[in-house]
Amino acid sequence: QPKRAKSPIPIPDRMKNASAPCSSANIHLRYCHQGWTWSAAPWEAAEPAGGDGRVVALREKLEAGLRATRTLQADFVQIRKFHALDGEWRSGGRMALEDGRMVWLIEKPLYCCFMMTCDKVKQWDEDTGKVLELSSKEQPWLRVLYEGLQSWFRGDFAILKRDFDLSAADERTLVLAPKPGTFYREGVKRVLLHFSADFCYAERIAVEEKSGDVITILLSRVRLNEPLAETLWQIPPVLKKP
Repeated sequence: QPKRAKSPIPIPDRMKNASAPCSSANIHLRYCHQGWTWSAAPWEAAEPAGGDGRVVALREKLEAGLRATRTLQADFVQIRKFHALDGEWRSGGRMALEDGRMVWLIEKPLYCCFMMTCDKVKQWDEDTGKVLELSSKEQPWLRVLYEGLQSWFRGDFAILKRDFDLSAADERTLVLAPKPGTFYREGVKRVLLHFSADFCYAERIAVEEKSGDVITILLSRVRLNEPLAETLWQIPPVLKKP
């Protein structure tokens, strides 16, 4: 039986004692071989089109929609399509975010979770029962990663423009191309953010890696501005396994 990695946040060996970033594409999933299916990716990313005018129009809609968004809760499915193997691996669970923190509860095929703030990452998995905590003071790239994930879901153009060249694939899809010297440049070819019809959040995110792999995150049962229970942020999780 293939071995599974011990951490829900894969960190390359070169990152364990360094401040340089690793690819963000694997951030919230512990790699495993179980649960692979062999089929085409559910969504093929469109080629970017349009100029600055389309990006400006999208930004205006997002800023209007996001003004009223304080919290977000959703179910999610993450699909990683393997270029070399022509297959894919799926996982899913629940996530939530608000200003200052975000949490992912991964329920299948493994039960694990992690919580992120700009200062630290805490992660736990059912197999070991252990909590691992990483500090952004020791690993500065964690802060950049946290800011990036928040900006992807919330459409924060100040952060997006800092790290990416922006274009638009259509009226609801923003295309991000990593700028030279940024966190994402080494491993990521581009990121596509497809926003909800009300422009309040990104309902679909696709990360195209330079390796040819494509990671897609799909949100469903989205709830906006509902109170987030404090138990949601506890690691290990208080909520029972479904």
